[in-house]
Amino acid sequence: MNDERRAAMDKALRFLSARAHSTRELRDKLLARDFSVGVVESVLEECARRGFLNDRLFAEFCLEELKGRGYGPRKCMMYLRNKGINPAMIEEVMAEKHDATDELSQAEEVMRRKLRSLEREKDPIKKKEKAIRFMAGRGFSFELANRVYARLAHID
Repeated sequence: MNDERRAAMDKALRFLSARAHSTRELRDKLLARDFSVGVVESVLEECARRGFLNDRLFAEFCLEELKGRGYGPRKCMMYLRNKGINPAMIEEVMAEKHDATDELSQAEEVMRRKLRSLEREKDPIKKKEKAIRFMAGRGFSFELANRVYARLAHID
């Protein structure tokens, strides 16, 4: 193993020990450190062969992590796309891991928290707009946000 490849592998392992990365993320980071394209591709192949780099597992992990932090499916898909995950793989992972009933309960929990923070808003129209806009920013569809708002707003 030549010196550049060894240095690139050390750097890749350092990045991967801090957190999981997608292949594109790791490629971009290594190329930004001025390693040659051939060396970077060789290191990526070696990391994948050893099981240190797996875009599918990365996508599954990120999806669960984001859902746990209250993000909806649209936000999760956009995040994975930005990390360089193949759109077909995103669709596969979403189809396997996405549960509509889970999304509904997640949306209700997020909306409950938001409504608590909007208790001082006196104008009901502004309150609804703020809540729906917040939910859209979290990656939930307008239809779902509207439905959940209608169900929970009478509680307040």
